[in-house]
Amino acid sequence: MIVQETETLFDHGSSWSDVCVVVPLYNYEKYIRQTLLSLVAQDLAEISLVVVDDCSKDNSPAVVEDWLKNHRDRFAKAMLVRNVKNAGLSITRNTGTSMPTVASWAQKCSIADASSMAITSMLWH
Repeated sequence: MIVQETETLFDHGSSWSDVCVVVPLYNYEKYIRQTLLSLVAQDLAEISLVVVDDCSKDNSPAVVEDWLKNHRDRFAKAMLVRNVKNAGLSITRNTGTSMPTVASWAQKCSIADASSMAITSMLWH
């Protein structure tokens, strides 16, 4: 599996939950808040979140970082990382699901695209 080297932009929380959501991000400044809000509304109480920015050219990373600062308590662990170079959607997804912490702690990992909204029962334990 091809993955990309990343740098961490935001990291909150010390423990990973059994369920992790990975959100690949590239130039979705106008839509990402709605996607993240749909994850906050999940029925499952404990969720970890990893947003992987693929070198967006818009303000997407700043929007996500600001949003995470305001909603960090909803997630057991919340991270925003950025690929060191643009890699495309597939590699960005791989990168998020293959991060050592996600791969070793999460029993279930889901991907939510940055332009999608998740129904409240999308995640289950």
